[in-house]
Amino acid sequence: MRKGLIAILLIALIIGAGFFIFISFQETPPELVEDSSDDAGLIVLNEIYPNAIPSEEYVELYVTGFVPDIDGWILTTYDDDKIVLPALEGSSDFLYIRIYSGDGQNDVNIDDNQATIFAGLSSSILDLSGDEVGLHDSMGYLVDFMRYASGNGDDLLGGWSGAKDPDIPSDDYSLSLLLSTSTTGDWFETPQTPGEPNAFIFETSGDYGGEEILLTNGLRIATELEGIDDRFHQSDNITINPGPGVNATIINLVREHINYSLNFYREHGFTDPERDALDRIRIRVVRGGENYTTGATGFDGSITLEIGANTTKEEIKLVGEHELMHAFQVKRLNESTPTEHRHIWLYSRWFVEGQAEFWGMWSMLTNYPHMTMTSWMKMAQRIGGLNWFTHYRDLNGTGAFDKWPGTWDSYMAVFLFTKWMNETYGTETLLKIFNETIYYGHGDARNSPPTDALKKVLNLTMEEALAKFWSWLLLDSHRENGVPTYTPHVRLDYTDSPVGDTIGVRGGGGAVIEELNVTGESPFTLQLNYSNANDNWSIVVLVFYEDGTNATINVPINQTTQSGEILVDPNSPKRITRLWVVKGLYTPTHSQITMNVTPIHDQIEELTYSGDAVGDTVELQPGESAFEVIHVNSTQAFSVFLNWTGNNNTQWNFTIIRYWEDGTNDTFNVEYENGTWNGYVVDPDAGPVSITKLVIIKHNLNETAVNVTMMVTPESEHPFNTLYPMDWNTPYWWSPLLWGQYGGFLTAYANLESTSGYEFTAEFPVGGDFSVLVLNSSLEIITEFYLSMSSPSYNLTGIVTGVHYFVVISHLGPDFYLSVEAKPYAWP
Repeated sequence: MRKGLIAILLIALIIGAGFFIFISFQETPPELVEDSSDDAGLIVLNEIYPNAIPSEEYVELYVTGFVPDIDGWILTTYDDDKIVLPALEGSSDFLYIRIYSGDGQNDVNIDDNQATIFAGLSSSILDLSGDEVGLHDSMGYLVDFMRYASGNGDDLLGGWSGAKDPDIPSDDYSLSLLLSTSTTGDWFETPQTPGEPNAFIFETSGDYGGEEILLTNGLRIATELEGIDDRFHQSDNITINPGPGVNATIINLVREHINYSLNFYREHGFTDPERDALDRIRIRVVRGGENYTTGATGFDGSITLEIGANTTKEEIKLVGEHELMHAFQVKRLNESTPTEHRHIWLYSRWFVEGQAEFWGMWSMLTNYPHMTMTSWMKMAQRIGGLNWFTHYRDLNGTGAFDKWPGTWDSYMAVFLFTKWMNETYGTETLLKIFNETIYYGHGDARNSPPTDALKKVLNLTMEEALAKFWSWLLLDSHRENGVPTYTPHVRLDYTDSPVGDTIGVRGGGGAVIEELNVTGESPFTLQLNYSNANDNWSIVVLVFYEDGTNATINVPINQTTQSGEILVDPNSPKRITRLWVVKGLYTPTHSQITMNVTPIHDQIEELTYSGDAVGDTVELQPGESAFEVIHVNSTQAFSVFLNWTGNNNTQWNFTIIRYWEDGTNDTFNVEYENGTWNGYVVDPDAGPVSITKLVIIKHNLNETAVNVTMMVTPESEHPFNTLYPMDWNTPYWWSPLLWGQYGGFLTAYANLESTSGYEFTAEFPVGGDFSVLVLNSSLEIITEFYLSMSSPSYNLTGIVTGVHYFVVISHLGPDFYLSVEAKPYAWP
């Protein structure tokens, strides 16, 4: 039987003038006893603030669930003071009751999860040198008890140990409870939060310690803010719903995690997260309504964690560090306009979320070394969280790389993309891309979205990066990381007969996997065509050999013809059993692409290079392609030159596929509109393994038939070992041969580094005026400069590390020549 309040109710009914009066009063408060109340644990003493001014002094109670009837309950310091509490009105799932010693107007409606009671005392009751505080029910039984600073001589009740006493709080600070269970916990000095969730301040430790963290436990009313919502919403306008706080175990986990990751992130080169006006990192922890934990970060840097019912310490860690990385990103964003908080650009959200999930994951796995990536993904799957067994299982299921869709598939897609970048290019590269990404506002010319940063740091367009990512995801990620294998969307069979189809692909980075089982023997062309001129396609072909090895062929896309084409020989360099053609679309709108697989027999021209010059001439009709296969049987470097008839035949597209002895290959695409082919230098032994074959696809974009002559000419000069950067102590000299109508030989090539500058100085035995084209390893012209008698030197800086080719063109014809010295110097 519950111990209730015994009250005497006198009802006087006065009849007259048509009204009734009800008068209620209760007996003298009961004697207080140490025996525990049936309601113990439903309400706890939560915060106290001793103060000599009664109107400022308060005691806060916290209701953790069911709200009992507190009418007639007693708050006391056992010094002949008994504050009798009134009844409450309304309903609430959790409640903060602030009780002030002084005068004021009571607010006992609890619909907003808060009540305010004024005792109306003329003097304070909390002793400034120490006191005991107790809460008793209406029968006098003990509900809760605490003591601070050794008290003032009253008995200890409720099993309180003197060792638990907190000290007197500092000026303007209070004492707050951090619950270990629903009824017990420890008290700490904290900022004052009467009627609101308790907030704790702790200072970080470690090599980068000394930072203040303000950690608030719970949320009384819904809060609106602008920021990054990781609860699978697209809007920057975030609503955080009210919820109770969590226990000390979770609070201490969050403290440990934040402390660890602040050090971890700074060890990897990140600077500072966004902070509040008092230079503190603000974190709010709320008991959420889902089984899994999730979070959000405001553009002011504030972090909210909603703790799931089935969560684990690993998930809390991952989500917390994900949001902490957002605080670093927000700081970087706000550096553009320090006086206001900037929004994350919608088109950058894929990069923002990919970085946050990757770094959060890495920090968690480092903090908890017992976990592996695979074991974490299995745990996440069990608790209903983000995992690669469930999410992003269909490459065409999300357009994560354009306008952020905010789905779990999109989070997993961008996490894996970031993981690929880290495994391929390293952590320092990730940081460079992070630092290169900045947003000043819509339409601002200073904006540098992540796509621009990728181009600057990796020299990759987004289409090229996606092709490399899909190749890694489908070939390497399962073997190296345990990512589940993928299933093709469509399957076709090549049996020496034409085959093809048209398929739709989701924009924004969606992709379709089309499997081509190869049982035929004849070489074939694989051609792709699309009709929307605004499409940006990314096509990569994964080759599966009979011996279990793999290779990748990037299909270059010609924006003029809206097509791409490669040549495949089922038996070269070894037997191919199947192809996976991955068709990805970066532009935001959905589109279709057509694939045609066509066997070829007499359209292939084959040459063998054994150290001597070889060549041939073929006639190409308008729109027709020719396939030249050059078998490489010599290690001597050679150049490939093309010449064609007719001054008006200026439109060409060339695709070059290099095959290496380990079965791998790479693809370059060059489009010409000026009728000149500057040549292509091949050093069969320059790479880690030797080149065994070249395939050159020549596509006639002109309106007339054209005879095309190809010459394969050995290089008499082998100027540089491209495996190593240019030696600072050995300037490199070369005397390029000039070839009139071809523009010039690619007779110079070198491995240049981004951390160096290079000075080119010309000597002119005869004189003349020359231009120098600098091409990267993909034969893209990255810069052009001039050398003349009046201006014989040029400094080349700001290039991307790697092999570069040089073409020298004489403006006065092939009878003029020069010598060039190239030497590196410190830059910048």
